[in-house]
Amino acid sequence: MIDYRAYSDEQKVFIISIGRLDWYKIRKKVIKIIGKLIKPILPNYYSYTFIDVDNVTVLLLKAEQQFIPDLIRALCKKNIAIYEVKLVEGKDKLLYEDFINSSK
Repeated sequence: MIDYRAYSDEQKVFIISIGRLDWYKIRKKVIKIIGKLIKPILPNYYSYTFIDVDNVTVLLLKAEQQFIPDLIRALCKKNIAIYEVKLVEGKDKLLYEDFINSSK
């Protein structure tokens, strides 16, 4: 579960299910929004990629926990549908962190 009271600088891995993320147009909007949010902070501090999980394209993001609400607000302002935000924990965490590290 995501703890909204956590304000640490520790990066965590999140899976965000976004409607029609398999469409190039939507993916391009998501990349642009992430870029605008990250640029003022530290561009090298966050990493993200798109992966297919059970035939659904999702956003895999490694970031501080408090970045997530800002991202969700920005996506919703652009009428991009958010279906799920999940903190990756346990065994899945190792798999997804390895995936992000290998995509750099």
